[in-house]
Amino acid sequence: MGTRSNKTSADSGDIIQSGKWNASRDYTIEMVFKPLYYCYVYERIAKFGTHELIEDIVTSEGVKKRARIDALKRLLFELQEIINNTEFSLKTKRKKKRNGEERPSDKDNALWFLDRLEFIEKNLLNFIEKKKQWGDRYDIDIDENKFHTLLKELQKIRRKLTEYADNAELIYFQKEAELTKEEMDELIWNEMTEK
Repeated sequence: MGTRSNKTSADSGDIIQSGKWNASRDYTIEMVFKPLYYCYVYERIAKFGTHELIEDIVTSEGVKKRARIDALKRLLFELQEIINNTEFSLKTKRKKKRNGEERPSDKDNALWFLDRLEFIEKNLLNFIEKKKQWGDRYDIDIDENKFHTLLKELQKIRRKLTEYADNAELIYFQKEAELTKEEMDELIWNEMTEK
């Protein structure tokens, strides 16, 4: 194994220190931040059928129903992508409960969520009822209670995945607390003189 520098590239902005890893800023943005952002967008569309209020006013109910279903499918995809893109860096250390039992690690939980998401994806049609109208065109109906329960579960999974990514320092960098006073002074000086 090669040696690893603890310095960050403040000049280029291409590399950020992340726990034990030097992670490319581009990778983190593309593979973690963007999917998380898309999750928020798809959650809103799954709930309302549109992303913006003005769209809601001018969009037909049939189109909104279709958009809600498609947004839920995309939300499932993005959550799976977040797990696949962060699995390598999630914490594997298990904590003890008060009764002495071990709690699953962040990585264990994320992989359980991945299995759950795949199960939901396979059974998504249980939340959608197609009513044939004419030819090959269908009117879509949604079981609102099941759909709302599913959306809440996906939102909970997204929140937990965000927490796990943060624990792995993929979102917020917590290394500064471990720097010496001289290293911290240099980091602050570099930040101040960059502008």
